[in-house]
Amino acid sequence: MSKAVLEKEIVIEESTDNYEVSGYLSITSSETIDVDVIGGMVYLEARGRMASKKREFMSFRISNRKTLQANVPYKIPFSFTLNDVEIGTYKGKNVDIAYRCEARIHVEDDDIGKVDRSFFSKVKSFVTSDDSLKTSAYFYVEDTTSTYKIEETTRTLDFKTNLMMSIIIAILFAGIYLFLIPEYNVGYIALGLIVLLLILIVTKMYMKNALGDVTIETLQDEDAFLCTIKKTKNFNLANQYLYYRIIEKVVDDRGTSSTTYRSTLYTSEKKKLVNHRDYAQLKFTYPTSRNWHSNELGIGGVEIYWEMHLVGTSYLGFVLKYTTGFFVAQRR
Repeated sequence: MSKAVLEKEIVIEESTDNYEVSGYLSITSSETIDVDVIGGMVYLEARGRMASKKREFMSFRISNRKTLQANVPYKIPFSFTLNDVEIGTYKGKNVDIAYRCEARIHVEDDDIGKVDRSFFSKVKSFVTSDDSLKTSAYFYVEDTTSTYKIEETTRTLDFKTNLMMSIIIAILFAGIYLFLIPEYNVGYIALGLIVLLLILIVTKMYMKNALGDVTIETLQDEDAFLCTIKKTKNFNLANQYLYYRIIEKVVDDRGTSSTTYRSTLYTSEKKKLVNHRDYAQLKFTYPTSRNWHSNELGIGGVEIYWEMHLVGTSYLGFVLKYTTGFFVAQRR
């Protein structure tokens, strides 16, 4: 007696922004067999420059007991709703997050011996531990209705050290060091590096204290947001402008040490600050893409975050930057 060969495919026909999903399971058996039940599983999976991760989301039933007649194609429709969805699907630069719908075909115990398992034994992903056969398909849910809502709060911007200024200080220090101590000595070199580090730290602290603290207050303004900048000291950088970035962060921990990938998803318009002394207010629009809200995306090692940047030029010609993170939620 010949073994039954099953041809199967799961197709997702529609997934709405209300998270209502519909599709069908196509299945054909070369021999007549009885199926006890066909179950469905939905997973949330992340794939990309990281170890693939998945989270079981829900289960449902596709079909009850059914007899598959030999060489008769069956198209079994199904539908389900993704409830309590915290995040949507996401197509990023370093990672994709999608739902995977899996059908598990449980053949009757009396007929399990009729199924040709030679093919499946070579591809273990087609057979589960309970001897059911499975097939799956990925699908995305496009969000067309949600908007953004910024967290209304006040934050202090962090002063960032200018790289070029640090390099110039390091070169000047190295020149003075070589002039005063020309001979090679490991102890002197180590001491010199420590002194250089202290000089850089003190320089940053001095500049930060001289310039004073800079804070931003964020407020929602219909489909945009307002950013109010306040300074504690009356300094005025040249060519000042403010902008924000949305950044994707992916941590790959597959090796002995982790690797972090950061990619900019969006950079806003750069807003100029004219005659900015102690107070200024600017209005920013949100990006048209709807799934870039601040979130860890429910998958370990994957995160989206927003950063505000204030940039200006000092009287010595150095470009100085202030930056801070801020939170933007999804509003349905």
